[in-house]
Amino acid sequence: MKAMKLVLVGTLCLMSGLALAAGGGGSSGGGSSSSGNSSVGGGASSSTTQRQLQRVEQLVKAQQWQQAEALLRDLRQDAANSADVWNWSGYVARKSGRLSEAFPYYDKALEIDPKHRGAHEYLGEAYLQNGEREKAQQQLQILQQLCGQCEEAQDLTAALKAAPQPAKGKSGFLLGG
Repeated sequence: MKAMKLVLVGTLCLMSGLALAAGGGGSSGGGSSSSGNSSVGGGASSSTTQRQLQRVEQLVKAQQWQQAEALLRDLRQDAANSADVWNWSGYVARKSGRLSEAFPYYDKALEIDPKHRGAHEYLGEAYLQNGEREKAQQQLQILQQLCGQCEEAQDLTAALKAAPQPAKGKSGFLLGG
């Protein structure tokens, strides 16, 4: 019984550590789980990849972007089939000012797991940063179809509300004057 409790506690700790990696945290990087199936593969063992993703999460929380990117570079080779690895790669690229680099990472995460809620949320936020409000709105619609008003959808909704609205009807011409 004691061993079973240890396994359960260990599993819960691992899952909570992956929550941020899976996405959902909005622009602050907090988190919740993705679609529920974290695909890990490409050569690295699942437990090794999970431990490395937990380390990435710690580095992100400390805003140590270069260290997080170095670890993710290895993970992209060793666990190339992990949507979480690619989602984290996009997040780190975006947060460290490499927005154009973030898009292919999010795309890869969604190619691996089309229902990865965190990748949809973060891709939507990247679109907002890039001034592509309609594409961000499309990501929100996908999230709402996947999970209703889950945390990721709520975070992207808040980001959309906080983002500057495009100027309407501005013209360089003055009429009547």
